[in-house]
Order: sequence, then structure tokens, then C-alpha cells
Amino acid sequence: GPGRGLLHGKAAEGDDRVVVDLRGSARPARIVVRSPEDRPIRVARVNGKIVEHGEREVVVPGLPARVVFDY
Repeated sequence: GPGRGLLHGKAAEGDDRVVVDLRGSARPARIVVRSPEDRPIRVARVNGKIVEHGEREVVVPGLPARVVFDY
């Protein structure tokens, strides 16, 4: 039914970048992804495109998605 399904995520960290790969069978309208770093995001990309972001989060429109946080 709606709102059901699986969500898988993994993150890889570098000095000034964190990459979060999200995939799964879940089909939410949107997913809020919080930065794992305790510092402001400089640039955020979803699937290669620069997107607007909050101080420490970004909204992903669906799966699959690759989120890149640059600090």
C-alpha cells in the first residue's frame, strides 16, 4: 500500500564531501536527507543537479537518488 516499501542508504565521506546513495522499493512523495556532518552545507546535488537546501538537509523527490553534500 502507499507509504510502504524498503529504503536502503549508504554514505561515503571525504574531507569536504559526503555522498549518500538511496535506493529501494519505497515510493514516498519526498525524502528529507539530513547531512551527517555538523557543519553548514555549501552545495547540495541530487542526481547530479544542484538543488536548494536547508542549513543541514535537502529534500529528495524520489528514489533512486544520489545526494552529494559539499561543505
